[in-house]
Amino acid sequence: MSRMPAKVPVLDRLRTILCELFVLEREEVRADSLLIGELGVDSIGFLDLAFTIEDRFDVVFPDIKTDAQLVGLPLPDALRRLEQNAAGGTTLFGYVKEEAIRHACGGTAPADGQAREELFARQTLGDLARAVGARIPADLEPATPLAEVRLAHVFRAITVGTVAGYVEHLLAAKDIRP
Repeated sequence: MSRMPAKVPVLDRLRTILCELFVLEREEVRADSLLIGELGVDSIGFLDLAFTIEDRFDVVFPDIKTDAQLVGLPLPDALRRLEQNAAGGTTLFGYVKEEAIRHACGGTAPADGQAREELFARQTLGDLARAVGARIPADLEPATPLAEVRLAHVFRAITVGTVAGYVEHLLAAKDIRP
């Protein structure tokens, strides 16, 4: 597997990676395809995808440790714990949180940490999905407040487009570092 030219859009490059890793047809891999529910990406597959993205895009995903307790926590609590344990950089879920806050504010998020946390906690699963191009699986309710959503639910709502947005975020952050 080789690196693709940087001029190819991130979403197209990501679709190619997913087709190669999971032996999928290109038509199956759309921006709104759910990684877990439709493309068959499991926890090991997600790790493989992360390592391949790091290699092909020359980005670094922060090291995080998850366990059954973490994925079962209410989303605001789980994200606080992930933020404390992330070894530098923005995790996928940190990106989702920041985009949800930015989207709720119409583009400019408050600088105050407490105000950001309160704004995030007042949102619903549907708000979060709209902010990052996620798609809510049929067995989950969009009106569910984020305080009642578990990290595992958000994992199931992650789409190819959500991951592409995260990779674009990492690439942009890399470009502005000294």
